[in-house]
Amino acid sequence: YKITRPSPSPFTILQNGHVLAPASGFSNAAATYQLQILVTDSLGNTCNGTLTIKVLPVYNNPVNFTTSSVSVTIMENGGPNQMVTTVKAQGSHVLYEMITATADYYIQSGTGTIRSTYNLDLETTPSLVTTVLEVRAYDRYQRSNSATVTVTINVLDVNDIAPKCSPAIIV
Repeated sequence: YKITRPSPSPFTILQNGHVLAPASGFSNAAATYQLQILVTDSLGNTCNGTLTIKVLPVYNNPVNFTTSSVSVTIMENGGPNQMVTTVKAQGSHVLYEMITATADYYIQSGTGTIRSTYNLDLETTPSLVTTVLEVRAYDRYQRSNSATVTVTINVLDVNDIAPKCSPAIIV
Protein backbone atom coordinates (compact mmCIF):
# COMPACT_ATOMS: atom_id res chain seq x y z
CA TYR A 1 0.00 0.00 0.00
CA LYS A 2 1.27 3.47 -0.87
CA ILE A 3 -0.27 6.94 -0.69
CA THR A 4 0.52 8.57 -4.05
CA ARG A 5 -1.35 11.85 -3.53
CA PRO A 6 -1.15 14.21 -1.79
CA SER A 7 2.60 14.12 -1.48
CA PRO A 8 3.72 14.58 1.19
CA SER A 9 0.68 13.26 3.01
CA PRO A 10 -0.11 13.96 6.67
CA PHE A 11 -1.33 10.34 6.84
CA THR A 12 0.64 7.09 7.02
CA ILE A 13 -0.47 3.78 5.53
CA LEU A 14 0.63 0.44 7.00
CA GLN A 15 1.40 -2.81 5.15
CA ASN A 16 -2.03 -4.17 6.15
CA GLY A 17 -3.78 -1.12 4.61
CA HIS A 18 -4.64 0.68 7.84
CA VAL A 19 -4.41 4.46 7.45
CA LEU A 20 -3.08 6.36 10.45
CA ALA A 21 -3.67 10.01 11.29
CA PRO A 22 -0.65 12.13 12.18
CA ALA A 23 0.59 11.60 15.74
CA SER A 24 0.40 15.35 16.36
CA GLY A 25 -3.29 15.34 15.44
CA PHE A 26 -4.95 18.22 13.60
CA SER A 27 -5.64 21.83 14.43
CA ASN A 28 -9.22 22.30 15.60
CA ALA A 29 -10.39 23.05 12.07
CA ALA A 30 -12.56 20.82 9.94
CA ALA A 31 -10.84 19.57 6.81
CA THR A 32 -11.36 17.00 4.06
CA TYR A 33 -8.52 15.00 2.55
CA GLN A 34 -8.60 12.90 -0.59
CA LEU A 35 -5.90 10.25 -0.62
CA GLN A 36 -4.94 8.39 -3.78
CA ILE A 37 -3.81 4.93 -2.69
CA LEU A 38 -1.87 2.49 -4.86
CA VAL A 39 -2.06 -1.22 -3.96
CA THR A 40 0.52 -3.63 -5.39
CA ASP A 41 0.48 -7.41 -4.86
CA SER A 42 3.51 -9.73 -4.75
CA LEU A 43 3.22 -10.37 -8.51
CA GLY A 44 3.38 -6.67 -9.36
CA ASN A 45 -0.33 -6.30 -10.17
CA THR A 46 -1.68 -2.90 -9.12
CA CYS A 47 -4.89 -1.07 -8.55
CA ASN A 48 -5.62 2.30 -7.08
CA GLY A 49 -8.46 4.07 -5.38
CA THR A 50 -9.46 7.22 -3.58
CA LEU A 51 -10.05 7.42 0.16
CA THR A 52 -11.85 10.52 1.42
CA ILE A 53 -11.18 11.45 5.04
CA LYS A 54 -13.22 14.12 6.78
CA VAL A 55 -11.70 15.56 9.96
CA LEU A 56 -14.41 16.82 12.29
CA PRO A 57 -13.89 19.66 14.77
CA VAL A 58 -13.56 18.93 18.45
CA TYR A 59 -15.48 21.31 20.67
CA ASN A 60 -13.68 22.22 23.87
CA ASN A 61 -16.89 23.59 25.34
CA PRO A 62 -19.78 21.75 23.65
CA VAL A 63 -23.27 23.22 23.74
CA ASN A 64 -25.70 20.90 25.49
CA PHE A 65 -28.92 20.82 27.45
CA THR A 66 -29.02 18.97 30.77
CA THR A 67 -32.39 17.48 29.80
CA SER A 68 -33.86 16.38 26.46
CA SER A 69 -37.37 17.70 27.13
CA VAL A 70 -39.22 20.31 29.17
CA SER A 71 -42.93 20.46 29.92
CA VAL A 72 -44.62 23.64 31.16
CA THR A 73 -48.19 24.64 31.91
CA ILE A 74 -49.49 28.19 31.56
CA MET A 75 -52.91 29.81 31.87
CA GLU A 76 -54.71 31.18 28.84
CA ASN A 77 -55.46 34.92 28.47
CA GLY A 78 -52.08 35.98 29.89
CA GLY A 79 -51.79 38.63 27.20
CA PRO A 80 -49.26 39.00 24.41
CA ASN A 81 -45.62 38.42 25.40
CA GLN A 82 -46.71 36.16 28.24
CA MET A 83 -43.62 34.49 29.72
CA VAL A 84 -43.85 30.73 29.07
CA THR A 85 -40.45 29.33 30.15
CA THR A 86 -36.72 29.80 29.75
CA VAL A 87 -34.52 27.05 28.36
CA LYS A 88 -30.86 27.08 29.36
CA ALA A 89 -28.00 25.31 27.62
CA GLN A 90 -24.43 24.95 28.76
CA GLY A 91 -21.61 26.16 26.53
CA SER A 92 -19.91 29.31 25.30
CA HIS A 93 -21.51 32.15 23.35
CA VAL A 94 -24.90 30.36 23.34
CA LEU A 95 -27.80 31.65 21.25
CA TYR A 96 -31.24 30.07 20.86
CA GLU A 97 -33.66 29.56 17.97
CA MET A 98 -36.91 27.73 17.40
CA ILE A 99 -36.73 24.90 14.91
CA THR A 100 -40.51 24.38 14.97
CA ALA A 101 -42.30 27.00 12.91
CA THR A 102 -45.06 28.64 14.93
CA ALA A 103 -46.87 31.97 15.00
CA ASP A 104 -48.01 31.35 18.58
CA TYR A 105 -44.65 31.60 20.39
CA TYR A 106 -41.23 33.16 19.91
CA ILE A 107 -37.87 32.78 21.61
CA GLN A 108 -35.49 35.53 22.66
CA SER A 109 -32.22 34.46 21.04
CA GLY A 110 -29.92 35.80 23.74
CA THR A 111 -31.76 34.47 26.80
CA GLY A 112 -33.69 31.37 25.70
CA THR A 113 -36.92 32.87 27.05
CA ILE A 114 -40.03 31.62 25.23
CA ARG A 115 -43.02 33.99 25.13
CA SER A 116 -46.46 34.03 23.54
CA THR A 117 -46.85 36.21 20.46
CA TYR A 118 -50.43 37.19 21.23
CA ASN A 119 -53.12 36.60 23.84
CA LEU A 120 -53.73 32.84 23.92
CA ASP A 121 -57.46 32.14 24.11
CA LEU A 122 -58.64 28.52 23.99
CA GLU A 123 -62.21 29.53 23.16
CA THR A 124 -61.06 31.05 19.85
CA THR A 125 -58.13 28.67 19.18
CA PRO A 126 -58.66 25.29 20.88
CA SER A 127 -55.59 23.80 19.19
CA LEU A 128 -53.40 25.84 21.57
CA VAL A 129 -54.15 23.39 24.41
CA THR A 130 -50.86 21.57 23.69
CA THR A 131 -47.94 22.74 21.57
CA VAL A 132 -44.64 20.89 21.07
CA LEU A 133 -41.63 23.01 20.08
CA GLU A 134 -38.09 22.04 19.12
CA VAL A 135 -35.50 24.56 20.30
CA ARG A 136 -31.86 24.66 19.21
CA ALA A 137 -29.04 26.20 21.25
CA TYR A 138 -25.84 26.90 19.35
CA ASP A 139 -22.47 28.58 19.68
CA ARG A 140 -22.65 31.92 17.87
CA TYR A 141 -19.14 31.41 16.44
CA GLN A 142 -19.47 27.69 15.58
CA ARG A 143 -23.09 27.12 14.61
CA SER A 144 -22.52 23.37 14.12
CA ASN A 145 -21.75 23.19 17.87
CA SER A 146 -25.40 22.85 18.88
CA ALA A 147 -27.98 20.88 20.85
CA THR A 148 -31.78 20.61 20.80
CA VAL A 149 -34.49 20.32 23.43
CA THR A 150 -38.22 19.55 23.11
CA VAL A 151 -40.53 22.00 24.90
CA THR A 152 -44.15 20.95 25.48
CA ILE A 153 -46.48 23.83 26.35
CA ASN A 154 -49.86 23.03 27.91
CA VAL A 155 -52.38 25.88 28.11
CA LEU A 156 -55.06 25.68 30.80
CA ASP A 157 -58.54 27.04 30.22
CA VAL A 158 -59.65 29.92 32.45
CA ASN A 159 -63.34 30.37 33.06
CA ASP A 160 -63.67 33.82 31.49
CA ILE A 161 -67.40 33.67 30.76
CA ALA A 162 -69.42 35.75 33.21
CA PRO A 163 -72.18 33.91 35.10
CA LYS A 164 -75.77 34.53 33.97
CA CYS A 165 -78.80 34.26 36.19
CA SER A 166 -82.02 33.36 34.51
CA PRO A 167 -84.42 34.89 35.27
CA ALA A 168 -82.54 37.98 36.43
CA ILE A 169 -84.98 38.51 39.32
CA ILE A 170 -86.41 35.72 41.39
CA VAL A 171 -89.53 36.44 43.48
